Amino acid sequence: MRGINDGHDNSTMCDRCRMYVGILITVLLFFSLLLAPLSHRTNAQPHLNDNKVDYEMIFGNNDDDNTNQWEQSLSMMTSLNRDFSQTVGQNISNNNPIVSWNQMMTTIGSQKNIPAPYLASDYALMHVAIYDALLQSTNNNNIANNKKSSEGAIVAGAAAQVLEYLFPENFASIVTLEEQQLTHIAGHDTSQIVDGRIIGHDVAKKVIAYAETGNDSSDEEWSNLKMPSGPGKWSGTNPLGSSFGYEKTYILSSGAEFQPPPPYPFGSAKDLADVQAVIDAAHSRTSEQIAIVHKWANLPPTTIWNEMLNERIESYNLTILESARASAYLNTAMHDSFVSCWYTKFTYWTARPFQRISDSEFTTVIPTPNFPGYTSAHSTVSSTAAVILGQLFPEEESYFLSQAQEAAASRLWGGIHFPQDNNNGFAVGEQIGREYVNDMLKPPHQFVVVDDLR
Repeated sequence: MRGINDGHDNSTMCDRCRMYVGILITVLLFFSLLLAPLSHRTNAQPHLNDNKVDYEMIFGNNDDDNTNQWEQSLSMMTSLNRDFSQTVGQNISNNNPIVSWNQMMTTIGSQKNIPAPYLASDYALMHVAIYDALLQSTNNNNIANNKKSSEGAIVAGAAAQVLEYLFPENFASIVTLEEQQLTHIAGHDTSQIVDGRIIGHDVAKKVIAYAETGNDSSDEEWSNLKMPSGPGKWSGTNPLGSSFGYEKTYILSSGAEFQPPPPYPFGSAKDLADVQAVIDAAHSRTSEQIAIVHKWANLPPTTIWNEMLNERIESYNLTILESARASAYLNTAMHDSFVSCWYTKFTYWTARPFQRISDSEFTTVIPTPNFPGYTSAHSTVSSTAAVILGQLFPEEESYFLSQAQEAAASRLWGGIHFPQDNNNGFAVGEQIGREYVNDMLKPPHQFVVVDDLR
């Protein structure tokens, strides 16, 4: 893999030296990890035609190709849902370490059934720590001795520190993966590996501190008194993430920076047309549409988009730094999109289709999530992700757009969102993606200024 030397053999090191290195790394690893904080929170630019999701263009004219894409997606979901302990016990020397840690986050998130917006925060925190630590290391290298800290050790240290903070109950598995990655690093001496690991842990601690400062992502105790009432308003109880729209963002100034227009007035012609569109879609669902609904509902959208990136990290043979940059931008952008979407949801508190449709034959394909509808998170986040991946891999821009369109359409076909939820969410997601692309075109910089937290 270009830029990564991680084979098992190292002709410059005798067996006894290798044993001493392993012992030293292990001792340093466990002493520093025992001192680590274990606190955790409690709880390319595609365009749309008139800012509307084109539901017809999603399928195209080749049904066989679409069936194959669905089968590939189903295979991906089966693979992602495997117990990560199998991966930890396998030979990891040929895996990009960014991908390995991302997949560990995916597996832990799946096992714990972490709600999508909070999982997006977890992905972003880990990948920011990794990327910031790699950039920070450029200022900490011993130039006089021409020694550069091991990038693999930096990645392992930063990722492990964040995962231990987020999931202290998974400490043993996290330490095992970190130790395996450290002991398989080749082409670096002991000091380079130890220094890299220290940089990773130190920067990750500062990134965690930044995320915690002035940030209350846990929901306040919810009360019916906080929920507006009236026609067209959401009428459930204990909605998920009622304060998530105020979570600290990375590139956006806040969740309020990019917002859609207000939803259609209740009872207006456009509002009633939206209601009828959901009814019509429910009465005419095809087997392919139902399969697509499950494709985008069986895993969080962040997991699906991360796996798209992971596949390209490996197929394009990206370096560690290239992989870290791509992962950091994708995941911080998706996090900010969730924050923006949740700000919208709890500004307007719009009802879901099942709360407004009295048609006795109306059904949903999947359960309706327990929070207001306007706008669709899948549409917002997927639009943002498509812009980011389209910038990173411009030759596949149209493919990423088609996937984002499909994710948005799936929420209408599933019976859980109105068209305006998808259309306006998609448009905001595109705006957020463009804002991120503007930042990607700037000189490389840390997301969190480690020595002067912003």
